[in-house]
Amino acid sequence: MFLFVLFACFSLLLWVYVAAVLRINIGIVLLCAVTGSRLPMFLCIFGVLIVIGGVLTPFVGFHFAQTILALWSSRGLAWCVSLP
Repeated sequence: MFLFVLFACFSLLLWVYVAAVLRINIGIVLLCAVTGSRLPMFLCIFGVLIVIGGVLTPFVGFHFAQTILALWSSRGLAWCVSLP
């Protein structure tokens, strides 16, 4: 049920932008931490992937959230109970 409420919040366009800014900021923090890290290549790759995900979030995130909400709404809450 919590995931349904979370996705419902992110179906609003404002929250998709908030998530995008948050992802971009986390990626930038990881890229800034590369110099003092013991695994600089990993942090660099991971930071770049997170920044790319943040840039793509406004374009993909809203439609993806709408699709998931429609799928979950059509199945009701019975799918939650049937999960192992």
